[in-house]
Amino acid sequence: MKNDNCSWNRSGLKRAQAYEFLTPRLEVNKKCQSKDFQSWLQDKLSISPGEKILDLACGDGVQSIYFAGRIGKHGLVHSVDINQSSLEALKERSKGFKNLSIQNSDMMNVSEYIRSDLRHKITLAHCSFGLPYANSPLELLTDLSLQLNPTLGRIAVSLPVSPHEMVQYCAETHKIPESVLNSISFGESKVVSHMRNLFGEVDVHYFNNELIFLNLADFKNIYSNSTY
Repeated sequence: MKNDNCSWNRSGLKRAQAYEFLTPRLEVNKKCQSKDFQSWLQDKLSISPGEKILDLACGDGVQSIYFAGRIGKHGLVHSVDINQSSLEALKERSKGFKNLSIQNSDMMNVSEYIRSDLRHKITLAHCSFGLPYANSPLELLTDLSLQLNPTLGRIAVSLPVSPHEMVQYCAETHKIPESVLNSISFGESKVVSHMRNLFGEVDVHYFNNELIFLNLADFKNIYSNSTY
């Protein structure tokens, strides 16, 4: 599993993880999307009261806040991200949620953020668009699978797929980094088969969405904060 990553260079990885680039990308996506990704994702995950959820590469916590609102006082959301600025934003957003904890960690350090009170009790390990930035994503999935609740545990990851028309459009004017292209194919080429090896049964759902730009400023904003 040593060659299962997308080979991000330091600059690309920094842009992918940094709060100052992440937040503008998310804001433009939310503004210009033709469908609401959050509603679609939440419907697919079917979160129940009492769940113990690990939210990896949580960013500023859009999903974490939703999870915390669904699981009730007997549930727990443990949100993990490598970027402290993103976690500070999540701390502000999550005030009042006593069922949400936050930890600054590299997602590969499973033994660091899977505390003893979470081991074999996690019902959902979730990662939205962050998996390709792990040093060894397939190894991470394997490690996470060993920490799940043996009967209720599941892993949910969201990943980009082809065709990615914005990347295709930008490729007409300049070379797209290989790491970006690898991350787009990574889910279908490696993750699905690996998850089947781990769990036997895997559900794959496709979210088809258009970004509709009504002005050049929005396009420039999302492009300047992208990883390519």
